[in-house]
Amino acid sequence: MTALNDRQPTLTPSGLLAVCVLFMVACWLKFLLPTLMQYGIDYAERVVLIGMVVVFGGFRFRRVVFSARMAVLTGLTVVLALGLFYADEQLGFVIPILGGEVWSFSDLESDSFFYFDLTVGLALVALSEELVFRYQFVRSFPNSVAAQYLLSTFAFALIHVPQGVTGVVITGLAGLLLMGLYRATGTLAAPIVAHYLIDLILFAGWIE
Repeated sequence: MTALNDRQPTLTPSGLLAVCVLFMVACWLKFLLPTLMQYGIDYAERVVLIGMVVVFGGFRFRRVVFSARMAVLTGLTVVLALGLFYADEQLGFVIPILGGEVWSFSDLESDSFFYFDLTVGLALVALSEELVFRYQFVRSFPNSVAAQYLLSTFAFALIHVPQGVTGVVITGLAGLLLMGLYRATGTLAAPIVAHYLIDLILFAGWIE
């Protein structure tokens, strides 16, 4: 799932990374729109990001077999990240960064749409964000592990600015865990699965 082909990409890794991050920031405007448009734009945003990394970044999907070690590391990452989000929920601090309140997706009234979002929607989120914040950062800074960790953590936190101060801190730490998982397993499949499970548990309201 992480292999590169031999062709030369149109954009440099760092150039593509910058385009992806700026595109995600521009898409914050979706939170100002009606509910269905918020989700529709978000899905389109994820598809575009995936397409950009495949077309310009040379990413290719390949079959990956999960080993016991990979499964354990993935499960540990999920547990640690959920612990961070649970602690944040218990503290209950809401400190907006943009304007007077945090920005978030409006609640879905349709059960069928809600389940679609928990499956297809969250899968698109996990895949697109791991391609950008783990895969592309490793490609952009192949000779600096510190840059891979620190800059990817900062950028991942940055795109969650609409969630407020604690949202930025917690998601940044979760991104750090996901980068560690990527580097430890050598495959993007592990952080994609971990990312999806974390979001699924949080958005389905399975922990409070």
